[in-house]
Order: sequence, then structure tokens, then C-alpha cells
Amino acid sequence: MLFQKSVIIFIVHQNQLLLQYNPKWGDFSFIGGKLELEELPLEAACREVEEELTIQRQVDFELIEFSPNFFEIEKFSQRTETLTHYIFYLFYLKAKTNFLPKINPKQNIWISLDDKNYLQKNNISEIAKSILEKVNIVNLDSFQSVIN
Repeated sequence: MLFQKSVIIFIVHQNQLLLQYNPKWGDFSFIGGKLELEELPLEAACREVEEELTIQRQVDFELIEFSPNFFEIEKFSQRTETLTHYIFYLFYLKAKTNFLPKINPKQNIWISLDDKNYLQKNNISEIAKSILEKVNIVNLDSFQSVIN
């Protein structure tokens, strides 16, 4: 069995969750990614946000450890015929600036958390669906302190 540690960053605005298209898998998933060798989860989460959204920590955002702070899941890949044990470290992004105009609409989508069927949409990754079924992000707003 393979083991993989990754980070997930929840970015929520007006009861919508930001997801990013992953061309490798052909679906939408969370902002985030794998931890590099000897990298701490918070460092990895900041790096992933900076890389994927081209914004800067300390200037544009801060990350808050989500509760629960990690989620574990095992998934079998039919493509590689391997079982992987994933540990996802969960973070919530709190914006320090309004970087909404910088978010690329060709790579990112906002899904409505008010839509009770959002988990049934085919283009959302299975791992994202599994995690969203178990966490409560409905009352969060990453931009609450910068947009009135």
C-alpha cells in the first residue's frame, strides 16, 4: 500500500467553495497538493496556495488549521492498480486582501454550497466529495474581513 500526505485548503465566499480543475484527472478538486519531502503541512499549504492562485502569504492571505485538522481515506486506483492511504491536512484560508479578481475563471470554479446536489455533479473529484460529506464549511467566508 502506498502512503501520501497532502494538504487541502478551503476557500469559501458567499456560501460558495472554490475548486480548481486538475487536467491530469479531468475533474475539479480543492486547492492543495502533496507535501514535499520533510515539508510541514502548513508550509505545504502556503506553497500550494501561492503556486495555484499566484497570491502571496502574509500579504494576501493567512491559513488557519481546520477542525478536524486532518482526514484519512484509502482509495484504490484502477489506472495504476494500487491502494493508497491518504492523509489530508485541512486548512481554511482567511483573505487579507480582496484577491478575487486574480482568480482565473478558466482554471477555477465556485460551487454553491446551497445547492443540495453539488456533490452529485460528475466533474467533482471523488476524494473532494468524500471530504465534503464529512466537514462543515457552510458558515465560513474567507473574504468576510476584506469585503463588506
